[in-house]
Amino acid sequence: RNIHIFSSDRGALQAICQPRDQSGQETIRQIYQGIRMLQVHNHVQLAWSPVLGFDLGQKAKQAAKIATEPNRTPQRRTPAALSTVINQQRTRQGAIDRQIEGVGQHLRQLDIAIPGPHTRKIYDSLNWKQASVLAQLRTGIARLNSYLYRIGA
Repeated sequence: RNIHIFSSDRGALQAICQPRDQSGQETIRQIYQGIRMLQVHNHVQLAWSPVLGFDLGQKAKQAAKIATEPNRTPQRRTPAALSTVINQQRTRQGAIDRQIEGVGQHLRQLDIAIPGPHTRKIYDSLNWKQASVLAQLRTGIARLNSYLYRIGA
């Protein structure tokens, strides 16, 4: 995931990019540590933007001021929570709605029991990973086999 951090203060950006050249400024050190933590699984990029003509900066400034008022609760859900809700809704919608005609036809021919309602109940009661492992065991087609073939085992 790419994370872009915009600032209109060039000095602050330079201080964050060169943390060893600081005179012990605690805030800069905390920002740098936060960016380093984000870089573990993400690509973080700092960018300068002029104050004039950067409407997003004004909105961010207003939101930051509101968020720092005492006894304030977040107004919007975080992206992680929002994606969780979306994934839960997709799960509730059911696998039948998302099934595309012809997908998995080869597996159905290998495992005749798959189209039956009793098998559907078994697979629907499992999460995605468990259902995937069960399908691999039932059909004999597993990702491990292709890996073993590639390494010549």
